[in-house]
Amino acid sequence: MDVSALQSLGLGSASTGAAGSKKDIGQDQFLELMLAQMKNQDPLKPMENGDFLAQLAQFSTATGVSELKTGLDRLAESLSVDKALTAANLIGRDVLVASDTLVHDGGGAAGFLDLSAAGAVRIDIVDAAGQTMRTLDLGTRAAGLVSFEWDGLDNAGAELPAGSYSVRASARDGESEHALPVLAVGRVDSVDLSGPDLNLHTLTLGNVALGDVRRIL
Repeated sequence: MDVSALQSLGLGSASTGAAGSKKDIGQDQFLELMLAQMKNQDPLKPMENGDFLAQLAQFSTATGVSELKTGLDRLAESLSVDKALTAANLIGRDVLVASDTLVHDGGGAAGFLDLSAAGAVRIDIVDAAGQTMRTLDLGTRAAGLVSFEWDGLDNAGAELPAGSYSVRASARDGESEHALPVLAVGRVDSVDLSGPDLNLHTLTLGNVALGDVRRIL
């Protein structure tokens, strides 16, 4: 509500003393000023209905914006609490993330394949030099997630050095063969809450964004 409009009607500081020099007024103050304005208006020039409704709409809009901001602040606080609770529940859990890298720690490694259709599945374990060290034939599998395990040995049965290895997976259906997405397993050991997004840290996969997690095991 425009306080200067009241002053032009002769209300002056006596009518607006409760508001002082502040530009913002509360609901009760607004109603008091509105009644005072109606009582002191010129009988020969009464307030137009449009002016009255415009002032009501202006106050209603300002009040609505204030209430909306309060609601958004409460929602943000609630989401922050939910994020912390989600993070606490993920520590110690295994997650599946799209990655064609397996970490062999001396005991082999495991992962999953995402089959869009049934087919005969084959996996090649490849070292950093691009050499295929081990080939695993998983046989014919149905569509869906297919788990696999690698014991850390090469095709000759020798133990391979610990480290990171790439996985190339494919499925053959009749005469056609197509590559398969590989999902690596990582165990969450800590969670970063400092940023706007929830980031997970795993020993084998490093930092992983929560949005990149395909499944929580």
